[in-house]
Amino acid sequence: MVHLKKITEDNFLDAFNLRLAKGQESYVSHPVRSLAQAYVYRDQCQPFGIYNEDKMVGYVMVVYDYDIPEYDIWHMMIDASSQGKGYGSAALTQVIDYIETKPFGDSDRVTLTCKQENQIALKLYHRAGFVETGVEEDGEIELSQILGKKFVNAEEKSNEVTIRRAKSNDLSRIAEIFVLNNRIHYFPIFQDPEYSFSELQVVSAINHYFGKEEVLSHTYVFDDGLIKGFIQIEEKEIVKLYVDPFFQKAGIGHALIQFAMEDKDAAYVWALEKNIGAISFYKRHGFCLTGKKKYEEGTTEYLVKLALKNYES
Repeated sequence: MVHLKKITEDNFLDAFNLRLAKGQESYVSHPVRSLAQAYVYRDQCQPFGIYNEDKMVGYVMVVYDYDIPEYDIWHMMIDASSQGKGYGSAALTQVIDYIETKPFGDSDRVTLTCKQENQIALKLYHRAGFVETGVEEDGEIELSQILGKKFVNAEEKSNEVTIRRAKSNDLSRIAEIFVLNNRIHYFPIFQDPEYSFSELQVVSAINHYFGKEEVLSHTYVFDDGLIKGFIQIEEKEIVKLYVDPFFQKAGIGHALIQFAMEDKDAAYVWALEKNIGAISFYKRHGFCLTGKKKYEEGTTEYLVKLALKNYES
């Protein structure tokens, strides 16, 4: 049975003897360095050995950041000889259980970072409810969650956050989010004030596009009492994905794209070549540039195609 045990003078040498698999050395600090940091932050952290029965198979440290405040999960690793056995997932659950006891402070926010190329760890963290915050530094993605809060689909019983099919009375909010994003992100590219600030209005967006049944029936909204984002999916294509600018960097885009991939089998998207932020967002979620491009209709700007690695078209 997997369990956590505090690092003490009795077992710290076992932590020193843990080894990562070849190629993983750049993903996480070794326990030797981590325990040196634990000494510095000893009043606000707790290092653990991850055990299967009586054998140490991994290491993790919980740190409390009083400035934010939040709990941080640092340097989680499983020994090379013990990987692929579910120990990481089981240990992460117990780390969250430990944090829920609020050992250092009362924050419900839990944060960690992960190398972008460490896809196995990213999938583990996503399954545990962590979402990207939008912060990225030196190739490490920040992920976070609020204890007790998760994003769910409409079919699941929840009174918190729902991703559901859009309804006609959602149209004004959907169009508002679209118009806001268009003006902020697309006007600097197209430099067409007549379109962005005259032709493009909430009412016209509804009448000419979103109000059509074939569009509405393929649109889903992120709704936690207020619609904060939406996604349009047709077959395997993500046609549109927008989050209200006032609520960005809160994991809403991540929740929508995970829904698209996991529940609707979405596998590709066309993005403006100059929309670097959007392209980076899709890359963080496993999409890759395919080399295909086409003109955005009626303009001289290119759209580029991104697709999941296993998608063939």
